[in-house]
Amino acid sequence: MRRSPMVVALLAAALMVGGCGGGSSAAGSSTRPAGVPAAGVSPTIDRILQNGYLKVGVMAGPPWLVQNPTGGTSAWSGPSWTLAQAVSKQLGVPLKLVDVGDDTKVTSVQTGQIDISITPLNETDKRKKVVDFITYSVDGYCWFALQSNNKVSSVADFNKGGIVDAEVSGGAEVSTLPTIWPNLKIMQYVAAPGEVYALEPVLSGRADIAGFDAPLVGQIQHQYPQLKFIPDPQTCIAKPLLPIQVGWAIRQGDPAFKSFLEGIEKPMQSQLDKETSDIIAHLSS
Repeated sequence: MRRSPMVVALLAAALMVGGCGGGSSAAGSSTRPAGVPAAGVSPTIDRILQNGYLKVGVMAGPPWLVQNPTGGTSAWSGPSWTLAQAVSKQLGVPLKLVDVGDDTKVTSVQTGQIDISITPLNETDKRKKVVDFITYSVDGYCWFALQSNNKVSSVADFNKGGIVDAEVSGGAEVSTLPTIWPNLKIMQYVAAPGEVYALEPVLSGRADIAGFDAPLVGQIQHQYPQLKFIPDPQTCIAKPLLPIQVGWAIRQGDPAFKSFLEGIEKPMQSQLDKETSDIIAHLSS
């Protein structure tokens, strides 16, 4: 049966309305929460919304990302976790956790296996060449040694030769410390899951010193009274050596995603700082 031009036009209009009503994708701008960039602006956000989850890499790094062995209300806590939850809420998708290690916490971002590495990372020049950073805190570095070790008592001893420093394999310090103290011998220590500093080599005498993130000095001092600290614990907290920004790693080439994350982080800075301080106090008690 032949239809009139008017009928054909009405049918076409009806089909268009029906198609628009039922075919919008998760990445479409009509389904996006307020404040989320429009479709096509950020490839990363488009992919996250299309997948329906935000994939983040996790590895313990207290005080910023703490793994709770008993589980409780959450297996993770700390300012990095708080910030990740805020991003998840803003995007309207759940977090999907992916375990990463020292050898994959950066490369997993580069290869697109995760959207964000929320394990705390020092913002080194080497890393900035391959990933972008969202920073939210400042770290510093200190060392411990056995009280009975007379070979080393200050930073001035590091470069005199014969001092072995145990550092967690994959950490930024493995490559940066020799540029400061060329005569310092670095022992790379393969840490177990959740282990964030090389304690065993020092306790066993295989290494003279081992470095750690300055906020942990109170916890280490409380647990291991046989250790001494370089610099002393008070100076370690107030004026740690090698101060450096700490944050997340994201894939390069998506400035809109970086700007979106920074827009969430900056208003939360005071909250994140307080949470960091509270965790440091708890770890030191």
